[in-house]
Order: sequence, then structure tokens, then C-alpha cells
Amino acid sequence: MFFSMRQPRRPALIVCLLLLTGLLCAACSSGAPQVPPTPLRVYATPKPTPPPGAPGCRPPSPQDISNLGFPEAQGTTPAMDLWALFLGGLPRAGQEGQIIWRLGTSFGEPVQVVALGPRGEHLRPLVLEKHTASSWLRPGAEWGTIFTFPSAGCWDLHVKGGQTVGDVWIVIS
Repeated sequence: MFFSMRQPRRPALIVCLLLLTGLLCAACSSGAPQVPPTPLRVYATPKPTPPPGAPGCRPPSPQDISNLGFPEAQGTTPAMDLWALFLGGLPRAGQEGQIIWRLGTSFGEPVQVVALGPRGEHLRPLVLEKHTASSWLRPGAEWGTIFTFPSAGCWDLHVKGGQTVGDVWIVIS
């Protein structure tokens, strides 16, 4: 008889299966050493910088020099389309000061301007008029106001046009 009826040896079969399993595992691995995951780092979130012209004049609205040589400030609005031009410089307490406004397309009419003072004052302008022409290079409709601020301190120049409101904070000396 050519065939043996003997049973194969079990230890040899187990060794073959272990070798085959090892080869399959090696083929499936990337070969790169396993690195434990890096723990999640939590960083402190810095406090946001207050928006320009935050209440309390910390800081007042940023000012620059306009194309006309007078100080100007960009107001705080959702569209950032409010500008104030201080003819003759920033007004002083007890003196008349002329402020020209540029109100962008987010503003409608009627336009209202009120100055809110450091001691709770609500000051309406002596004059509020729409201008038809100007050489000030800022977009939007132009309005002129004249104020006499009764006291020194931080003043919020609050502008409303249609449904849009904006603010320019200045320090009156």
C-alpha cells in the first residue's frame, strides 16, 4: 500500500499554524514602531482684546490724521462704516467743536446723534445737518454736527441711522 494511515503529528501542526499566524501578523503591520498617543494639551485661551472704543474709553476709538489734516476716528458698527472727523482737533470742555460724520450704506434716515457723557449726560448737538459736497475721502453720506461738551472725560458719540447704530468714544480734555 502506498498511503499511510498514520495521523500527522500534532506538535508539528501547531508549530506550522503559529508560524503562519506570525507571518500574517507581520504582513498586516506597518513596520513602524508603535508610539503611545500624545495626551491632549489644554492651553489657556487669552482674553479677547476689547473692541476699539470700548465703553469706559479703554481704549478710546483709534484716531488717525485724515486727508484734510484733522484727526479722524473709525466708529464701532457691525459694518465698520462709521467715521468721525474732528475739524480743528478734538473738542475741549466748554468750547464748540465741529464733528463731521460719514455714514456708510448700512445707515438709513433719519439720523440721530447724541453724546453720552462720563457723568450720565445726554447731549444733543447744537447743529445736525446733511452735507452735499466734501473733500474728505471716506465713503458714505456726510453729516455735520456741532457740540459744546460741558465736562472733561470719556464721551460716547452715539449715532443712529435707520436701524443701524454706531459709536465713537473720545476723551475730552
